[in-house]
Formats: sequence, C-alpha cells, structure tokens
Amino acid sequence: MNKAIFKAALYLIFVFPCYANKQILAMPIQDKLQEARDYLSVLPERSLAILSNQNHLLNIDSRETLADWYDAKLIAAIRVANLQQIYLTLLEISELQNTAFFQEHSSTTFNGIGIWMRRSGFLKQAKISYACSLENSKTERAKISPMLNLGIVETKLGNNARAKQLYNLAFNTAEKYEMENIFAVVENSLGNIALSEGNYPEAERLYASALERNEKLMRRSGELTSGLNLLLSFLYQDKLDLFTRLSGRIERKLKRSEIGIKTATFEILKAVYTARIDEAATSDLTEVIARNMKMIKDKSLQKLLSDLIGVYGLAWDDKIIEGNQAQRDHLQARYPSCDWEKFSDENYISVLISQFDQTQALKEN
Repeated sequence: MNKAIFKAALYLIFVFPCYANKQILAMPIQDKLQEARDYLSVLPERSLAILSNQNHLLNIDSRETLADWYDAKLIAAIRVANLQQIYLTLLEISELQNTAFFQEHSSTTFNGIGIWMRRSGFLKQAKISYACSLENSKTERAKISPMLNLGIVETKLGNNARAKQLYNLAFNTAEKYEMENIFAVVENSLGNIALSEGNYPEAERLYASALERNEKLMRRSGELTSGLNLLLSFLYQDKLDLFTRLSGRIERKLKRSEIGIKTATFEILKAVYTARIDEAATSDLTEVIARNMKMIKDKSLQKLLSDLIGVYGLAWDDKIIEGNQAQRDHLQARYPSCDWEKFSDENYISVLISQFDQTQALKEN
C-alpha cells in the first residue's frame, strides 16, 4: 500500500475522530441549544440528554441563555413525559423570572406547570395554570397549546361540550396558520372524548388519523401517543388482530426511547392483550401490570388503564394516590405572577375563552 494512503487511513481512523469529538465538545453553547431544539419533535430524548449535560450548563454565562436553555428542557421533559424532570426544570425557571426571555415566553412555563399539575392529579390547579398561560400568550399561535390543554382537563372532568369548544377554537387557529401537527393533537383529543363516551369506533377512527398525520410529520412523540391510544381502542373493541399488527410497530419505536411512561403503558396494554388470548397467564400478568403502573405517575392515565384492566378481569390492588401536594404548593408559591386566586373562579376562565372565541368570530367576518 502507498505510504501516503496508509498514513491518511490511519489519520481518518485514529486522529480525525478525536479531533471531531473535541470540536463537538467545543461547539458554542448556542449551537448545542439549537441542536437540542432541532431534536424536540423527532427525538426529544436526545434533546433532554443534551440539555441535562452539566458540562454544557457550566459554559452558560448569561441568564438569558440559561432561561432559553431551561425553556427547551421543559419542552423536552414534557414530550418524554418525565414528570420529575418537568418539576425540577420548573424550579430552575422560577429563578429566572426577571429575565427578558421569561417575560416573552412565560406562557410556555405556565403551560408546563399545568401539565405537571394535570398529570399529578391536581385538575383545579391545572386549569388555573393553563388560564395563566392563555392570558400571557403573546400571539394567537401561542394560545393554541393552553387551549388544547384546557380542553384535556375539561374532558377529564366530564365537561365534554366545553372541551369540544376549546378543541375547535384551537383547530381553527391552527388551520389559519397551516399547523398540521395541531390537527393531529386535536384528533387525538377528540378521540379521548369518544373513548370516554364509549364510542370506540369513532375513537379508533380519530386515533388512526392522528397516527397517520404524526407519521407523515415524523413526530415520534405524537406517533407513540396516538399509536398507544389506538391500541387501547382496539382492546376495548376486542380487535385483537389489529392490536397484533400495530403493536410490533409501536414496540420498535419505543426501543428508541428511554424507559418511561410510554413504555410502561405499552407493557400494560400488551399484558391485557396476553390475558385475553391466554387466560392461564392471568396470574403472572398481575405482577407485570402492578410493576408498570407504579412507573406511571399520570393519575388520569392510571385511571384509564385501571378501567381497561377491570374490563379484562385483571386485578390491580394499589390505590391511585394523588401527586405530591407539597410539590404542588411549592410550585404555586414559586410563581406569584400567576394569579392563582383570581383564576380559581370559573368565571374568569370562561371570560378568557369567550374573548378568544369572539376575536376569532370577528376575524372570520
């Protein structure tokens, strides 16, 4: 072999990777932040890993950049459904409320507080948080997320008519800005209403459409959410052949995720499916279900899965315990800029929704 070629090969094999790694480590912090934000839709686990790197944090010398950093980390934690990371990140952001970045993006933070409250079982506080997010949203586009999340809370409270109103408002706004990812979220949310009403064929149709949209947009977090919901609708209808076909696809997607709430949900659904096709396996599956239910901190999801488990004659003896009330109170105290007392009055939330509805109607005319 020519010596020059041999030396070049050795350089590429041994020297260049080391140089490249040093270059990556030396990347400006803004580039790392942008990389993390780029991964938010397609691989939020990667975003969370980048944003949790303590070495990167040590290189941040601006409170504005730090606020930007934790804002992205909050979104990543929400998308991987890591309740503890959501809480800890919200505590970090609370120290940065005097930054210009927070003032401009506070709606994202209040929306995140609402998500933590809702998944911890504090529905009243979740509504207040979403109302604060809505009130602090600077643009129509920014109002979509708190509208959708308010709708989710109303669905969980059994107020389906109000929930549908909120989903329609969010959908109409998203349609104006051609935000197809929101169409998938709305379909998934309407599927949840159909499921709660026992209209399983309609829930299946909506979940399937949401899954198709998310796949087209390569939104893996959305794919997993709508895919798991579609599996749930199959079980309620005893469509075991369809469950078998889809479950393999969902399992492959989950292998790219960290072990968490979505993996635990899938394991429970798979256990219920196994119990349906093999009654002799029921006793062994009880332990699988109990172990995975403990990983799910989202109280409303626990309730939904518990109902399904009961339908199939399986047992889950643990009580659904409400989230940490001390953490709830601590979060509220950390964010006095949200008027928790004012929005505890249902009328204020109704006024906010009505104002947005009227604004939309005026613009359409």
